[in-house]
Amino acid sequence: MSTKYIRILIILAGFAILIFSTSVALANFSNGPEQPGPIVFRGQTEFGVAYADYKEGLIALHGADVVEFCQNPDILFPIVDFQDILSPSDTDRLITLIHGDDVPTSVWSFVDFDCELFLREQPIATGTVDLVLTDNDVDAFFSHEIPNMNAFTIKAHGKLEWTNGESGVARFNGLSNCIWDGFDTPDNRFKCKDKINIH
Repeated sequence: MSTKYIRILIILAGFAILIFSTSVALANFSNGPEQPGPIVFRGQTEFGVAYADYKEGLIALHGADVVEFCQNPDILFPIVDFQDILSPSDTDRLITLIHGDDVPTSVWSFVDFDCELFLREQPIATGTVDLVLTDNDVDAFFSHEIPNMNAFTIKAHGKLEWTNGESGVARFNGLSNCIWDGFDTPDNRFKCKDKINIH
């Protein structure tokens, strides 16, 4: 399976534990604004994602141990915080922010999400990173009737440990910018610019 679809499936595997949170004024509702504000959902969810830098020949995985995942796809992923925002002025849009601290991470010297490779090779660096994902419209993943193009960005940074014989700290910065128009669209356009910097 290609890296891009692994990325999509892992991202969509979360969003399971929702905690509804919105402020309610303990006052006369006639004093409220003419237009209602956004509705905010906050909670926690399992999360994992993979992206590849083809120029550098590297793939980064954030979340569960990929070797364990390849041996048992039903393993639990790390828990991260999320915030979903629904705007009354744009009911077709669901904005999402995901934030994770100390997310398990591994970097490998190939670009395909291939379990045979993960089970045979060794990562070049492992450890944890802090990660943020912003998504301008999760709903665009699911329906071509929603007119929005879905754009999402993943930023990750942290200090890993070299596992390829080098000593010292491996400073990691990862960036993935993607645009996708959904599963059901005729072209199924999916474009990403991914950058992995480790030194």
